[in-house]
Amino acid sequence: MNKPLNGKAYGSIPHLPNSRLGPKDYSVTEGQAMICTKKARDGDRIIVQEKLDGSCCSVARINGSLVPLNRAGWPCISAPWLHHRMFHNWAMENCDRFDWLREGERVVGEWLALAHGTRYKLWHEPFVPFDIIRWRKKVDQRATFDEFRDRIIKTRLITPFIVSIGVPISTEFAVKSAQERNYHGAIDPVEGVVYRVERLGRVEFLAKFVIAGKIDGKYFAENYGEEVWNWTPDHKDSIMFQGTIAELLNRIGKTRNMSEGRRVIVQGAIKVDNKIVDDLTQTFDFKPSNQIQIGNQPPFFLRDLGDF
Repeated sequence: MNKPLNGKAYGSIPHLPNSRLGPKDYSVTEGQAMICTKKARDGDRIIVQEKLDGSCCSVARINGSLVPLNRAGWPCISAPWLHHRMFHNWAMENCDRFDWLREGERVVGEWLALAHGTRYKLWHEPFVPFDIIRWRKKVDQRATFDEFRDRIIKTRLITPFIVSIGVPISTEFAVKSAQERNYHGAIDPVEGVVYRVERLGRVEFLAKFVIAGKIDGKYFAENYGEEVWNWTPDHKDSIMFQGTIAELLNRIGKTRNMSEGRRVIVQGAIKVDNKIVDDLTQTFDFKPSNQIQIGNQPPFFLRDLGDF
C-alpha cells in the first residue's frame, strides 16, 4: 500500500531555545527565536497557542474522497494502533463536518483519545484542529491563521487555546498563561506552546516550546502498565445544560458575583435566548438571566464563557 499523499501528512516543528528536545528533534535559528520571543520585524504577526499532547491526525480530500490519515501519512483505517483506527471511525461518522475541504486540502489536528504524556479531562470533542494545509505547485502550503479560523468554524470543533496574537512574547510567559488557563482540561502540566509567525499574508515558520520533564508516551501501556484513555466512543463530548447563565456558572463552580451586561468572549457555537451565537470568536453581552442551551453534538456546544 502506498501513502495517499506520497509522504507525511504533517512534518515536525522545530524547537525554541531551552525547549525539551527529543532524540530526533531540531531547533529554530537564533534569528527565528528572536522574532518569536523578543523582537519582531515590521509586518510580522505572531500567534501563540497551547501545544496539545496526543496523536497528530488529519482528514484529507483525495480524489474527491475524505481520507483520515495519521501523521506519517498512512490511512488510519489500516493503522496497527487502535486509537488511529478510532480516529478513522470518528472522522467518518463526522464526515459532513469536513465537506468544505477542497481537493488537495487537509485539516490537521491533535487526536486526544489516548493519553500520551499528558492526561486530559476533556470537556470537548477529542479532535482539536490546528492547521489547514493544501498541496500547491508540488509543495505543502499552510493556510494563514485568519483563513484557518474562518473555515474551521464549519466543523464546530474546538481549536487550541490562544495565548496571544500580535507581538513576540517570552516562552516563560506563554507557558505560564497556558498552564494557568488550562483550557483543555489537562490533568498533568500543559505540554507547551506553539508559535506561528506570519508575514506578508503567508505563514513563514512555526516553532514550539516543550516544558522540561515532559516524558513522551508516559501513559502508554508499555510504560504505565495499562492504557489511559482521555476519550472513548461513549464519552460525552461537551457539557449538556439548559438554563440560565447564573445557573450554569453555579453548576460549574464559578460563583463570583456578576454584573448585568458583563462582556465575555464566546468561542464556538452556543444558543442564548434562542439566538444562535456561532461566530468563532465574538463578544456577547451576557446577563445572568440569559437562557442558554448547550448540547453534546453540533451545532450547539460551550467553548468559553470567560471569567466572570
